Amino acid sequence: MAVFILLFILDMVFAVLYVNYGFPKVTKLSFFYKMFASLIFVINGVLAYVMSTGSTYGKTVIAGLALGFAGDALLAIDPFLKGKALEHKTVFGVAGAAFFFLGHIMYIISFIIEIKKENAFSLPLFLIAWIVMLAIGIAIKIKLKVALGKFAYPVLAYALALCAMCSLGICLAVHNGGNRLLQLFLIIGPLCFVFSDATIVLRMFYKDKYETIPMRYANLITYFVSQMLIGTSIFMLYS
Repeated sequence: MAVFILLFILDMVFAVLYVNYGFPKVTKLSFFYKMFASLIFVINGVLAYVMSTGSTYGKTVIAGLALGFAGDALLAIDPFLKGKALEHKTVFGVAGAAFFFLGHIMYIISFIIEIKKENAFSLPLFLIAWIVMLAIGIAIKIKLKVALGKFAYPVLAYALALCAMCSLGICLAVHNGGNRLLQLFLIIGPLCFVFSDATIVLRMFYKDKYETIPMRYANLITYFVSQMLIGTSIFMLYS
């Protein structure tokens, strides 16, 4: 596990550097810091797979990590688009979000594969976790009066996929009760993704209030923690 701890620390260092040098706007230097951090979580996943006995679960998770890497590049590419029309930047932003959505689909598939193999699915647990997370999201939206406008349906689809991914991770974690560390990884990893994506919504629609250094840290640190934990779960399941 020492190598994974080292990669985790290195990933957090680049995440911090990205926030420090990329606020309030992403710079070319901060772009590379973010991509170094993203590359590390891909390497972490590949290494976890190489050090494991091999699995379809591992391959699918790595696909999700790779999609996250691509999404990171597209969402942070603004410094290289100076002089481009706003439409061009919007296209990159939408494409980046689409890659993240596909990444969640890969994680959903990987969890389903493993759950089916271990007969670990619990419909009551899945529904409770899914409904609770979705209800919290809706309650926050109503409380803060977030007007999603034309983004309402894409955000809803994204939220449904995110909640499903997290609920499946919880089902798999509960089934693996004999390995407490693995349980934590399978629960905390997806939950960190939920929290990270929630902060993005707040930053998008309440920029004046939530586009702050602490919020950026909350967003980026939980995101990279999530990717690292999900990637390491490959080794923990198949070592």
